[in-house]
Amino acid sequence: MRIKRTLRLKNAEVWKLDLPFFCFLIILDLRRPSEPGDYPYLPPEDIDGRDNYIKVFTISEMELEGSCLKLDTVVDLVEDLIHQVDQGFCDWNMSKETRIVCKQEDVTANLNDLLLRYIGVEHLPEGNRKYLSQD
Repeated sequence: MRIKRTLRLKNAEVWKLDLPFFCFLIILDLRRPSEPGDYPYLPPEDIDGRDNYIKVFTISEMELEGSCLKLDTVVDLVEDLIHQVDQGFCDWNMSKETRIVCKQEDVTANLNDLLLRYIGVEHLPEGNRKYLSQD
């Protein structure tokens, strides 16, 4: 599987996955400790509360479970992309709630919503494509 980074900001990266259907992977560094609410599927006593929390989303036109892309593959990909982060101090997850299914024409609106809600960026930055980071 090929991937292409389409956006790189200080606290966010967006990757387009080369699949038979459109699929984007969004990695958001929230720069805050993980909290029990970050893991609604775990009992609070099972959460170790690391110093930094990274939230991972997918936006695609179909559910990943029913596609050619296996969730284990996405998990492995995310681990490869964030391998430089000290895993002893950082935690991340991708749950059913972070997998957004929408029409292709709604991708930008969903991305803008995520960037605003989680890192305070109001819309996808235009320009700055001559630099490695678009902030």
